[in-house]
Amino acid sequence: MDIDPSSSFVRELREAAVTYFEETYKNIQVPNGEDKKGEVSIIDAMHRNIKDLGEKWNQVFDDHNKGLKVQVIPVFIHTRPVVDFGRDKGTEFGDLLYVYSELNSQQNKKEKKALLLQAKVNSNDNIDEDQLYLYQNWPKFSFRDKKIGEEILPLISSRSINEFQVSCPNTGANYLFIENRESESPSPFEKRYETANPLNLYKSRSLFVDNLLELMDFKSETGREIIDLKVCDWSRSIEAVLKWAEQKQYTYRRSGWERVGDAILSYCLRNNNKHLNSNAYIPQLLDLYKKISLNFSHNINPPEKSIQDGPTKKFIIVHIIVYPANYRVDSIS
Repeated sequence: MDIDPSSSFVRELREAAVTYFEETYKNIQVPNGEDKKGEVSIIDAMHRNIKDLGEKWNQVFDDHNKGLKVQVIPVFIHTRPVVDFGRDKGTEFGDLLYVYSELNSQQNKKEKKALLLQAKVNSNDNIDEDQLYLYQNWPKFSFRDKKIGEEILPLISSRSINEFQVSCPNTGANYLFIENRESESPSPFEKRYETANPLNLYKSRSLFVDNLLELMDFKSETGREIIDLKVCDWSRSIEAVLKWAEQKQYTYRRSGWERVGDAILSYCLRNNNKHLNSNAYIPQLLDLYKKISLNFSHNINPPEKSIQDGPTKKFIIVHIIVYPANYRVDSIS
C-alpha cells in the first residue's frame, strides 16, 4: 500500500493505533504506581487483543472506500527462538515478529515484509551486548532448536540446513523501547513506544506506531521484504521461524471451535508464500477465522497466570494481512 503520512486515511489508521496501544497500557496499570506491571506484562497486553486494532482499521478502510480488508492476527509461542554465533551462551532472535502480507489479485502474487523487534523497558542501560552485536553485524548464525526450518531449509542444498548469513545493514531488525516510569510519562502518549535502529541505538528513535504503518508500504525502509528463499538468508530465517511457530503456537482460548480456527490459521500460514492462483480462497478462510475468533473469544478470560505479574516470556508473531475486499466467506458459511 501507499502510506502517505499526510493523507487523512493514514492519519486515521495512526490515530486508531495510538488509541489501541494507549488503552491496552492503561488497562493493565494500577493508579498511583501500585503493583506496576513490567516488560513481559506490557508486551502481553499490547498483543492479547490486537485483532481489535484490525477491526478499527477495517472501518477506516471502509470509510475511505479502499476496496481492501485487513486482518491483524497474533500468534503466541511459549518459548523464544535462540541463535548461536560463537558466543558462550545463546542469544534471543527477538521478542516480537511483525509480518505484513499484501495479496494483490491484479499481479496474482503475495508480497511480504517482516520486522523483528527486541523489546526493552525504560532505558537502553540493560542492552545485552551479544544481542546488540547480532543486530548490528548479523554474523553467520544457527538456531539452537534444530527443528527450526527443517521443512523449508532442505530446499537449499548448497549449504548447511541450519546456517544463516544475513546481509547488512539489515532494516528488518530493530529495538522497541517502552517508557514505563511515572516520572517520565511521555506526552504525546505515542512516545511511550519508540523504536531504534541498532546502528544508531543511542542517537535517534522513531515512533512505533509510525513504524507499524510504514511496514505496510513496500517503498519504506521499515522492515525487510521477504523474497526468494534461495538467495536471501533473511527471508529464509524468517520463513523458518514462521514454520517453527506454526507447530508451537497456542492461544488463550481453547474451545472446540477455536481449535478449528487454529487449524484454519495454520493452513493459511503454511501456504503463505504460494501464488493467489492456487490459494485464492485463503482470504476467505481468514475471514472465517476472524468470525470464529470474534464469536468465541470476547467473553472468555485468559488464564489467570497470563495476566498477573511474572507471566512467562513469549515469542509473539503478529500477522498483518491486507487483501481485496471482494473475497467473501459466503460459500463457506
